Amino acid sequence: MNSILKTTPKWLLVTAAILGLWLLGHIFTAAERPFAFDARQCDAKNKGPYDGRVLYACAVNAVAEHHKSLVSADARSAFLAEWLHKFEHSAQLNTEEGTLKAITEMVLHVKGRFDFVFTPEAVAQNEVIEKGQLAGIGASVALPRAGAEQSLSQMKLPEHASPQLIAMLKMKKSPAAVISQSNPLLIIADPEVGTPAHTGGMKKGDIIFAVDDREVYGKTLDAVIGQIRGEPGSALKVTIIRGGEKKELSLVRAMVELHTTSQKRIGNVGYLRIEHFESMRVIDDVHKSLDNLCNTASSTAVESADACQSEAMIVDLRGNPGGRFDAVVVISEFFLDKGNISSVMLRDGDQIVRTDFTLSVNSLDVKEGDKSTAHQRNFGLHFPMDRKFVVLVDQYSASGAEALATILQQQRHAVVVGMQTRGKGVGQCPVSLPFGYEANFICMEYWAGGKAVDWLGVTPDVVVTQQSGTTQDLQLDMALRIATGEEVVKADPALQSEHDRQIVAERKNAYAREVEDTLKRFFN
Repeated sequence: MNSILKTTPKWLLVTAAILGLWLLGHIFTAAERPFAFDARQCDAKNKGPYDGRVLYACAVNAVAEHHKSLVSADARSAFLAEWLHKFEHSAQLNTEEGTLKAITEMVLHVKGRFDFVFTPEAVAQNEVIEKGQLAGIGASVALPRAGAEQSLSQMKLPEHASPQLIAMLKMKKSPAAVISQSNPLLIIADPEVGTPAHTGGMKKGDIIFAVDDREVYGKTLDAVIGQIRGEPGSALKVTIIRGGEKKELSLVRAMVELHTTSQKRIGNVGYLRIEHFESMRVIDDVHKSLDNLCNTASSTAVESADACQSEAMIVDLRGNPGGRFDAVVVISEFFLDKGNISSVMLRDGDQIVRTDFTLSVNSLDVKEGDKSTAHQRNFGLHFPMDRKFVVLVDQYSASGAEALATILQQQRHAVVVGMQTRGKGVGQCPVSLPFGYEANFICMEYWAGGKAVDWLGVTPDVVVTQQSGTTQDLQLDMALRIATGEEVVKADPALQSEHDRQIVAERKNAYAREVEDTLKRFFN
């Protein structure tokens, strides 16, 4: 080595040294150079290859552009400075799991308790729900023990854990449950008449053993559902176990309508259950259910409310997670002749724009700023204003369900029975992300029936706790008693206001503590 150095010209050694230092400096500079975010990469048409840095940067940018809490330019600048490049020098964004964790930490810091980024699989499922139909056999299936839910329950999640945190933990710690003899795939309800499952002979309690001669044991629920779904008109064979004996059923796939309502008459009382507002088909479903309950059938939406043969109405919104707010506004027309429906405060760039929706006998009036427009009502009153009206809610009623319950409580003086609801008075705007992902970040707040809903939710006029371990529906029993004549004295407005303030304060304080605890437990 020494001989080489002695025979090498000094100018060449100096040049090599300078070049080596330049290369070394270039390497370190490249490693420290910020990720060059290009908004064009966030186009939904960008299908890959997958890059966690791009996905994360697009999610951060979506928050900055749409989140209601970042309406000022200064707030956006501070947010982007803190979060846009936070993880690019770590390996966290190399995997989907790590990227989801980074996004979750980011939305927790903006107090986005309902913000969410959907994976491509979840986006596809949401599209099925929104369309209100899918190609399959129309059977409701489930596993007795869902591994993900069991694992999550053992983690002792915060009471108000955000959907994004739950999704992250499912991906990280909760492997999907596997079908086995001790955890079989069950038909949990009799298939609806006219569906392929009903036509083919499936019944509640059947155990699915094989699909097209391929056993389902050892597979996940999603994998088997993927086998069952397919092109309308295509045939499949499902082997079921009923009463300990195997039986082969020949089915033909078809487009199956995903109904959002169910109804029944209980004496002279109409009972209407609304599962969710995710699909606009809920409007048509509610209309048909009311026709059945009132014994009025018309597609012209001009039924006479007085002709309704139900003497009272119970609307069950328990477990309803909400959905499309525009569907809630339209559905309120079935139950109100007039009144203040809602006010929506939507972020638009650097300002919050307020839109008020007011119902009159003949029109739905929409006021935005100084501009007011009268639109013809979609539907006339379908249930008389002078008859008993009860709404059922519980702690799982959220968003649009809370909006409808509040509208009916405030504007039609409906009696609300059940438990204090979740308190989601905000809405998300969907933002398409690259690689098939989608963001839903809080961009608006709504008031319903002239009352704020966020954090508070709906306070029942009659509190009834559904006792665990009992098959008796205590909340429905109370609703029936009220619907058939039992009088309810509503709380004094002053006392109610103080109660509501306490609920809001307690929930905000609890959420602040839970965010701090969550960050310590899962993001050290």
